[in-house]
Amino acid sequence: MAVHAGSPEVYWIDAFLKSNKIQEANRSRLAQSIVSSAKKYDLNPRLIASVMVVESRGNPFAISGQDAVGIMQVHLPTWGSAADREGINLLKIEDNIDFGARILKNYVRQYGLWDGVKRYNGFIASNPISEQSAQQYVAKVQQVYQDQQP
Repeated sequence: MAVHAGSPEVYWIDAFLKSNKIQEANRSRLAQSIVSSAKKYDLNPRLIASVMVVESRGNPFAISGQDAVGIMQVHLPTWGSAADREGINLLKIEDNIDFGARILKNYVRQYGLWDGVKRYNGFIASNPISEQSAQQYVAKVQQVYQDQQP
């Protein structure tokens, strides 16, 4: 789904990313990819952008201590084989955002908005120890999602 750099949605998400201090170098590319994936998966682009801000602050080469990579911090032990099978380059901005948005959409569809965001972060209901960490993560995403409007 082609999204043009000059579209109002891309302009708005670019401004949203700027307000969250995402570096200018990749911001237009990030905004276009976020809007494109949001349309494709019927998600609010601000939700995808908020998760991305919390996960990587827009760093396409981010790698976590939990083996998550890229813009959306896709967890390799969980999703790496699927990405390999589909030829998805998780260090490429567009691929990582699209795959991350698809994962997020599946969790949101299955568990609802904020419980889906918790699942995206790796929350497992059978592990009560992870509940506090998951709640803190959701609070961070909500803060960006609700309070940062250009």
